[in-house]
Amino acid sequence: MTFDGTRATNGIHPLWQVSAAGGAWMAGAAARTLMLLLASIFDTVTAVLVFLIARRITGKESAGLLGAASYGLGYHSVVFSLNGSDTTISAFFFTAFTLAFFMMVESSGWRRTVVFGIVGGLTFLARTDNAVLLF
Repeated sequence: MTFDGTRATNGIHPLWQVSAAGGAWMAGAAARTLMLLLASIFDTVTAVLVFLIARRITGKESAGLLGAASYGLGYHSVVFSLNGSDTTISAFFFTAFTLAFFMMVESSGWRRTVVFGIVGGLTFLARTDNAVLLF
């Protein structure tokens, strides 16, 4: 179930569940509002990551802006940030995983490899069925 108990989900995704439990513990009755705020923040930062990826691939800032605008203003992005499930945290970490991959490929070193591995682990914890996308 989603944190507000209104929608069924296909499983328990650890990172979102920990966030929801922490939000409920910290905010009490305002947990729903806190979790929607957290989801909106994750969605906004995901748009920034899309900008960075598109700019990195094309070398053009305009492409980054177009990518970020396409993501941030897209129907699914808006709906997912308001539906109370794990989709926003999953999208954030998968986008971060993609950026970490490009950074590691461009200039490999042990630090970038470690960051890539950590972000990959968090991507899995954000939504366990992301494992299919990670390999």
